[in-house]
Amino acid sequence: MGSREEISAILARLDRSGGDDACWPLGQFRYGRLVVRNHGRATVKIGGRSMLAYRVVWEAFNGQRIPKGLVICHSCDNPACCNPRHLHPDTHRNNSIEMVNRGRHDNGAALRRRQKLDER
Repeated sequence: MGSREEISAILARLDRSGGDDACWPLGQFRYGRLVVRNHGRATVKIGGRSMLAYRVVWEAFNGQRIPKGLVICHSCDNPACCNPRHLHPDTHRNNSIEMVNRGRHDNGAALRRRQKLDER
């Protein structure tokens, strides 16, 4: 997954100020190690590879790789959160169903907006 030093640097940047039950966003890194991607997800460089920060944190806290065929889901609906208490592995299908049930899906609204712009 990466060196202990790289993982320790990431874990040290977690903002745990809200307590154990709060969302833990990742703070800024020097030297450009942290990149915030669209949808608020933070990407970090580990072993020369870009990885989503919350996936790195889940693996570090659980001492294992993410099981094959599963994704890491946020129970808090905050894509910037890296609190392992808010993260759990599940299937992509179940994550998508959860997203729709919680109203986090735009049901194609973004695509329809783009199509309207293209029609102009």
